[in-house]
Amino acid sequence: TQITDTIQSLGLTNKLSISIGDSLYGTKNCRAIASSQENLIHIFRLNSKRNIFFPPIDESENITKKEGRKREFGTKMNLGESETHHPSDQSAITEWVSNKGKKYKVSIQVWSDMLLRGSRKFRSSQYPLNVVRIEIFDEEGRTLYARPLWLGVFGKRRHETSLIDVYENYKSRYNIEHLFRFSKRNLLIN
Repeated sequence: TQITDTIQSLGLTNKLSISIGDSLYGTKNCRAIASSQENLIHIFRLNSKRNIFFPPIDESENITKKEGRKREFGTKMNLGESETHHPSDQSAITEWVSNKGKKYKVSIQVWSDMLLRGSRKFRSSQYPLNVVRIEIFDEEGRTLYARPLWLGVFGKRRHETSLIDVYENYKSRYNIEHLFRFSKRNLLIN
C-alpha cells in the first residue's frame, strides 16, 4: 500500500516504477495491491521450496474434452526439485566482482508467464509473473551458494526489464537492508 500511495503522491503514474522486496512482499495481498498499478514492476524473493505453475494447456488441443470448470493452472514446478523444472525461456550471463576484487560468473534464467496460487478474492491465475533463477559460480565453476536465488517479477510491464536489470535491481536491495538493521539496532530508529 505504501508503494502504491507513493506512486500516486509523487505523480509517477505515467512512469515505470520498480519495487524490490523480500518474500513477504510476494503474498497474495501484496500481489493484489501491486496488480492495481499499471506502471509497477514488483520484484520479490521466492521461497526455494515454493510451487509455481505453468499456464494450462490450451483446451482446444485436448482430444477428449471434459465438461466442467476451465483449468486455471497447468503442471507444477517445485523450485527446490530440479526434476520438475522445464527448460527456461531465456538466459543471460554477467559478471560480478566482489569488494575484494574476486570475479564471479552470474547465471540468470527466466520462466515467463508462470502462475502462483491465489485466493477467491485474488484470482492470481489472471496475473502471471516471470520466475527468475540466479546462480553464482566461482572461477572454477563451483556454485558460491548452496541454493539458487529465486525471484518473482510481477506486473503488467514485467517483460520490459532485462534479466541483468532484474539481478542488478535486486542486488541493490542488500545495501538498504544493512542500513535498516544498523538504524534499528544502533540508532534506535523504529
